[in-house]
Amino acid sequence: MRTYFVKTLSVLLALCSSSVLGQDKDQRPGGAISFKPAQGQAFRLDLDTAEGAYSEWQHDDVSSFCALHASVRIKRLRTDVRWVPTFSIWFADSDKRDQGKHLALQFRATYRTSPLETRIAFWESPTKTLEHTLKTTVKLDKPVPLEIVWQQHSILMNIGQESVRLPLDWEVRSIAVSASTGEMKLEPLILGCVEK
Repeated sequence: MRTYFVKTLSVLLALCSSSVLGQDKDQRPGGAISFKPAQGQAFRLDLDTAEGAYSEWQHDDVSSFCALHASVRIKRLRTDVRWVPTFSIWFADSDKRDQGKHLALQFRATYRTSPLETRIAFWESPTKTLEHTLKTTVKLDKPVPLEIVWQQHSILMNIGQESVRLPLDWEVRSIAVSASTGEMKLEPLILGCVEK
C-alpha cells in the first residue's frame, strides 16, 4: 500500500508541477484562494539562525483551520561546512514530527547561493518517502506569496505563480516553520479557512 501511494504521488507531483492547475471551487480566477482569515491568527515570524543552527516556530493545533496565507522572504544565507541553508513550512498529522506523517514545503540553497530551489518532501517518520523539486526558484530578499489549503484527502499549494495539488491520506493537525543556516521572514503568516 505505501509503495503504491508513493509511486502514484510521484507521478501526480510530476503532472501537477508541470503546469498551473485550472480553476476549481476553492479558487478565484488566476489561482487566488477565497481566504477568510481567523481572528487572532496572524503571526510575524523572523527566524534568524547562525551557521549550522536551527530554529522553529510551531502551531500545535490547526484542526479548526484549513488554509494559510504568507509572504515569504529569504533575507540571508549563511555558510556552514555541514548544513545547507534550508527554510521549511511543515504540515504534520500530529504535533510531534518524530512520529507519524508529515510533508514540508522547502526553500533550499543547495549550492549555498541564491536562487533557492523549491521542493516538497514527504516523511513517514523517520523515513523520507518522497522528494520533488518544483520549477519555482526564490531570490534573496524577494517576497514570495504563498497560499496553502488543506482539505480532506488533498493539499493545494500556490507558490508564487506555481500551483500544486497533492493527495494526502492523513489529516493536517499541526504546522511549523523552520530555518537553518540563514534568515527567513514571514510577514505575516495568517491562518484561516476557505470561504464557501
